[in-house]
Amino acid sequence: MDLLCTNCGTEFSETGSAPRCPNCLRKNGIIPKSEGGTPTSKRRVYYTEALITVLLGVAVGIWLILSPDSGKKKPSDRPSWMLPTVEEERALLKSAGFTGEWLPLFEGGDPLSGVPEATTLPAVLKLFKGVRQAQGEGMLPPVRSLEALGGVLTAGGQMSSFERALLTKALLDRAGIESGVVSLLRVDGAEVEVHPWRGRFGLAVTDPETKEVRLLWPLRPSAVVNSSLPMDNRSILGVALSLKALALVKGHPLSLSHLYTPAPKVISAAYKAALKLAQAGVRLAPKIPLVHGAQAWVSLRLGLIKPAASAADTLLATATGRSAKAFVALFKQQHRLLKEADTLLKEAPEGYLPLRALVAAQVHGSKAVRPLLPLLLERKDRGADFVILQIVSTIMDREEGKGYLSQMEALAKRYRGQRWVEPPLLLYFIRTGAFKRASRWLNELPPGTVEQQKEREKMRAVLKTVQERQAGKGSTSPEGGIPAPKGTRAR
Repeated sequence: MDLLCTNCGTEFSETGSAPRCPNCLRKNGIIPKSEGGTPTSKRRVYYTEALITVLLGVAVGIWLILSPDSGKKKPSDRPSWMLPTVEEERALLKSAGFTGEWLPLFEGGDPLSGVPEATTLPAVLKLFKGVRQAQGEGMLPPVRSLEALGGVLTAGGQMSSFERALLTKALLDRAGIESGVVSLLRVDGAEVEVHPWRGRFGLAVTDPETKEVRLLWPLRPSAVVNSSLPMDNRSILGVALSLKALALVKGHPLSLSHLYTPAPKVISAAYKAALKLAQAGVRLAPKIPLVHGAQAWVSLRLGLIKPAASAADTLLATATGRSAKAFVALFKQQHRLLKEADTLLKEAPEGYLPLRALVAAQVHGSKAVRPLLPLLLERKDRGADFVILQIVSTIMDREEGKGYLSQMEALAKRYRGQRWVEPPLLLYFIRTGAFKRASRWLNELPPGTVEQQKEREKMRAVLKTVQERQAGKGSTSPEGGIPAPKGTRAR
């Protein structure tokens, strides 16, 4: 009899009373071939395929209905060279482990809606006619959002080189012209001063027709950029985080405030946020010099000396200009690596004159900096005055120091009642034997904090002890009991 196995579909002939399929060896499901039928395994496949098809259809329908982005252009449809969306920005922050507060640079909607349309590179650059480049050595404010920068562009105002490159790129993105922000190293054959806490940035623009890439700095076609670091969206965001971190901490490297203002005993929320921002900036943009300068300074202001020195060394590996070297010298001085600091300061910009004078005096003695002292006195800023105090009160020969009495009294008057100036002034008066002047100066000081008043009582006690010793009742050392201020050495 011709039989059919409905399990596997095998046809075979057998005459026994209990036929078995020669293929799957099953006894059940064996029927005469004349009855036809569909094998069980095939039926299962059909049923499964039908069920999967139905379920996929339902899932796709639900996704299309519930998806908030349905009908919108997907991120994957955007060219990779464009600035990120808010969602992509959040993903980058998450990848860097940053969980703090952050105002998005790349808001949703159309942040440039108030800026006139420009479809070519010349037309975009023309929009910046009323914008001025932020100059100077000061700390930059936090990077403003694209919407805020669009307002500056319309009304006229200042932008940093980073903000200007960022906004130009956003406008070129809108025009469909490929471009990229770059961190500059060499322009027109000369080394760019890669500023440790301001940076130098430009733009790389791709010609829509020839696809030729042209580097602009500072966004002018005539500049020839010889060396630069291209920045992707991670790097752009990393620089923005670092600039925000710098804006949160007090002080300024060129003021040398870290030498006379102690690190906070209790770290504030702002300083904690600054450290998180700086660390995330390094993780996002490890090749950009500015982020290492930011981490170094933020760490130093928090009293984290070793991490600060490590970040400074990394900066020196990414930037070799005069400003970068001088900035790193600041951290070498803190670690008492004075000869290294002195070498790094040989060609330092003018803003580093106080630090250069202090380090030179510590390495070579006060005679080596005599020509610099008049220049420091002319500056009349706190960093220069602090250095003068240190050199005259702790490094200079006491006989030579007597010639600076009028300058010291002028500093005492200028900074009357300020805590940082009092210990080196007392030491100066004692070393030069001006005990009466020291006593009168102490008695004329205005009331201070409770802690400051306690320090002054100790200073009066020290002055009295030194006077007694000078009268022959003890050691003749005029410095008796007076510690040298931080970062100096007494002679």
